[in-house]
Amino acid sequence: MIAKVLGYSIGALFIVILLAPIPLSIWFIVDRISLLTSATPARAIIEECYRHRRSGTNAKVSWGPVAVTVEGLKVKGDFKWSKKKWCESTIGDEVTVLLHPTDKNKHRIHTFFQFWFLPLVMTLICIVFYPLSYRAKKRKDAEKKAVEESKE
Repeated sequence: MIAKVLGYSIGALFIVILLAPIPLSIWFIVDRISLLTSATPARAIIEECYRHRRSGTNAKVSWGPVAVTVEGLKVKGDFKWSKKKWCESTIGDEVTVLLHPTDKNKHRIHTFFQFWFLPLVMTLICIVFYPLSYRAKKRKDAEKKAVEESKE
């Protein structure tokens, strides 16, 4: 009985992980569209990199850019690099930042990697990976059925 419950739990967790990119890509797209329609663009320069450390036993450090507008407003990038030198290579770049009118946590750096990369990856997973996986499963089932029929 416990093995059955454990098996169903592991299966359910696997399905949730497998299907997670669908709501993530929808959330990313809605977030980006709402920000593009409501935010005010401003010019900024990437002046430094901030250090981000994930907590836990397997703590890893990643680095993200910080853009500073003419008014002195700092906007942290969402996409972080695993190597500091990759982040430092963007220092001095002039970028556009999108400033949300009411929530400063929604300010975004408007570059490809900071704004479009993660939504694009999640959407491509949904559009490419899932149909290919489905076709591979159908092909495997057809081959299995053909082998079973040839044995009879």
